[in-house]
Amino acid sequence: MLSLYYLNFYTVRNFILIIMVMGFVLSCDTKDPSNTSTSASQEISLQIIPKLDGIEAKVNQYYHLKNGDSIYFSRLDFFMQTINFKDKSGKVARLDTAFLFSNKNAMNKLNFKSTSLPTTIDTINFLCGLGDITNSLDPLKYDADHPLSSYKNMYWTMGSKYRFIVFEGNIKTASGSMIPFSYHTGLEYKYSANIPVNITLNVSNPKTYTLGLHLERIFYPTNGIAVDYKNSETQAHGDASDGPLTDKVALNFSRAFIME
Repeated sequence: MLSLYYLNFYTVRNFILIIMVMGFVLSCDTKDPSNTSTSASQEISLQIIPKLDGIEAKVNQYYHLKNGDSIYFSRLDFFMQTINFKDKSGKVARLDTAFLFSNKNAMNKLNFKSTSLPTTIDTINFLCGLGDITNSLDPLKYDADHPLSSYKNMYWTMGSKYRFIVFEGNIKTASGSMIPFSYHTGLEYKYSANIPVNITLNVSNPKTYTLGLHLERIFYPTNGIAVDYKNSETQAHGDASDGPLTDKVALNFSRAFIME
């Protein structure tokens, strides 16, 4: 009888211990919905719009430039890469995808959705061009609709790699003279755009923001050196002879963006 008593005692005790352990495990596994470790993805869209004289610019239409001159562009294509969205504390969400703006596209919109996006964005910056690794890739390995494909007509040669900016058109001076221009940047001629913004994201109400590219600032920058198109600064293609002009155009281009 005594041994049976001890057997029942230990059996009951072990059963109680098992119940307690299971209760503890289940309580640890229960998630508190008010203290979740994962956050919802924020989303932001940037609509890139070229502008002249303060309005959206279309190909092959004249717009006021300065001092009575007017301008139209027949082609505008450029790469953006390593797009950073920063807040004041230094938190950064990065999108490394190479994005190709082209005047041939009806919609030039960049979309980014990530849990790493800061709720309040203080600065957006990006490379006006391609990083060295991306620039070394083979355009023939991409499908026709890919931004880095050879079909996009943004590749020079194996030696000079991709063109970062292609900007072509004509300037009509106040006296009636016609000045064609053609600016193609590449090689080491690339700069980052740094754009101050004041954006607060709402996960339940994502918005599209307009990023204006004010083309007149390529010629008359607010912070830089003007392009003297009336005195032969009209052709830049990355050659050693026009390196200084290519560099000037690349720098002015990077400073021509404004968040509307």
